[in-house]
Amino acid sequence: MSSITEIARVFFEACETGKGWEGCSEYCTTDATFSAQAEPLADVKSLEGYTEWMKALYAFMPNAGY
Repeated sequence: MSSITEIARVFFEACETGKGWEGCSEYCTTDATFSAQAEPLADVKSLEGYTEWMKALYAFMPNAGY
């Protein structure tokens, strides 16, 4: 079994490289919430929503990176 640190790292990489909910959902609960103080994310309330927002970001910024 993977450690929580390894699971978090794999989730982070999947999320921050635009894999969307499909690439991240196995590391999260389906009802995981999300919040941020950044204005562009003000209406995003779920982790699923954030992962899909990141995926969309890569559609117009394909060379983005964390």
